[in-house]
Amino acid sequence: EPPYTERYVRWCERSEARRLLLLDLTACLGAGVGGAFQAQFGIATSSIGVSGLPLTFLVHPNQIGLFLAGLFISYIAGFIFTYLFGFKDEMAVEFK
Repeated sequence: EPPYTERYVRWCERSEARRLLLLDLTACLGAGVGGAFQAQFGIATSSIGVSGLPLTFLVHPNQIGLFLAGLFISYIAGFIFTYLFGFKDEMAVEFK
């Protein structure tokens, strides 16, 4: 048994850790779906940059529409995965 008190519990036993890991997992799954869409169409950038909407400025001009479609798909897929994995309103108490 590890030597800890109630005040200092291990990080992995806190409910916040499980909540954040759920959000990270579902966000990664959504990004994978959007990234697969973009890979299918060979979306390319002129250099490495921050992902999301700011990366639009680095995408080749003839591919911006497909890039934004893939970005939208990743956001929607992340939402759907979060919904399917069972995110509840009580889990977002820190955002209120």
